[in-house]
Amino acid sequence: MALLLSEAEVTMLLPMTLALEAVEEAFRWQGEQKLTNKPRVRLSVPGGLLHVMPAALPEARVMGLKSYATVRGGAKFVVLLFSAETGALLAVHRKIHLFGAGDAQRFTPGTDPPARFDWRGWRLGLLICYDVEFPEAVRLLALQGADAVLVPTANMPAFDEVQQLLVPARACENQLYVAYANACGVEAGLAYGGLSTVAGPRGKVLALDRRDAALVVVTLPPLPQDGEGQLPGRRPELYAGLTAVSRR
Repeated sequence: MALLLSEAEVTMLLPMTLALEAVEEAFRWQGEQKLTNKPRVRLSVPGGLLHVMPAALPEARVMGLKSYATVRGGAKFVVLLFSAETGALLAVHRKIHLFGAGDAQRFTPGTDPPARFDWRGWRLGLLICYDVEFPEAVRLLALQGADAVLVPTANMPAFDEVQQLLVPARACENQLYVAYANACGVEAGLAYGGLSTVAGPRGKVLALDRRDAALVVVTLPPLPQDGEGQLPGRRPELYAGLTAVSRR
């Protein structure tokens, strides 16, 4: 199951500095003949154009395309990323939980629950930023059999408790890995706190980044399949109150 990531959410998750680095790396790959990038194809219709740009990166086992329609008054974009091994559309998540009035003004929350997807033998879940602060979201992915939950985010220093407390707690209570990749630096007047974190199934912090930009590489062993942890002891028949709209 593939989900949609809106253009506004991409803007939040991929700062221009990282986008430029990715473009430079893509050009290097193309120069080394590791990447196939076809020129843009344009189809003309009365009042507009359809643009399509395909590319493939065999080394990363992905392929995809960017397509957009330009008409009077603007353009609409869609980017599709497929597995080069199976042809499956890789999962993309649309943020479910909006943080404060700023998010509500810019984004529309997703209406589908988080979905698990498979990649190179790993069962992965994807959440965005504030989503991981809701235990129900991570628990749902755990019940779908996720080995790890990936969380791109833009968290501010005033909320360091997310990296320090909540991320290890989510990993421990669901017996899986949580990788929390946080933005850093200042953009559009907002400062982001870094401290990207990877936590293991017993709540141990396996990696904790610094405040500024860095690349963190962590080798994760497969999860034990011994049935330990809280999940086997759940009593879902008693949890109907979790769907209540608000606290009374």
